[in-house]
Amino acid sequence: MPRIQYRNEAGKRLPGTTTVGGAFKPSIEGLLVWANRLGQDGKDLDDGRNTATEPGTLAHSKIDAYLHGQDPEAVDKGYPQDVIDKAQNSYLNFHHWAKNNELKPVSIEPNLVSEQYQYGGTPDLIARLHGKLAIVDWKTGRVYESVLLQLAAYNHLWFENHGEHFEAFHILQIPRNADMPSFTHRFWGHLPDEAWACFEKLLSVYADWKTLKKFIS
Repeated sequence: MPRIQYRNEAGKRLPGTTTVGGAFKPSIEGLLVWANRLGQDGKDLDDGRNTATEPGTLAHSKIDAYLHGQDPEAVDKGYPQDVIDKAQNSYLNFHHWAKNNELKPVSIEPNLVSEQYQYGGTPDLIARLHGKLAIVDWKTGRVYESVLLQLAAYNHLWFENHGEHFEAFHILQIPRNADMPSFTHRFWGHLPDEAWACFEKLLSVYADWKTLKKFIS
């Protein structure tokens, strides 16, 4: 998936949610990648490492096809059978979870921009689960504390653009290999206030960092 460029009403390029929130990845590698991506938007480090042969990538594609009303098996073409089998297991677990929670998509991968805070973001899915407005985001790698910042940022983006706050926050962890469980669900009824507070601080750090770069380049 190509990186999405977010721009405000004046046409100025804005940072994406994963670019800003990635600063809290608990590793030197994560911090280096975050610094290198200043001014760019895209999937986080774990998602970006996926290749076309990983079961998690295919499972994600099958879920995406299902949400768009397409045949999930149509995306299997070109993959080895062992990868298809592992991805199918994850997909069936998702499908069972979606039916049990009465999932009804509202918006799939909407590109959102905050004029108030000058950043953008693309949640995987906005849906109603048991009638409640919720965000559902996929992860194919480890889940870090920074996911809470990401969810808080998406919550504000949706509120600013649609006037509604999410009533529930869901992370679906889809494995990249056979060593991980086939499907893990994390759920929060509300987010801690610190999640948005940390993201807002990082936005300020990002703006200061961009200013400092002008003195070097």
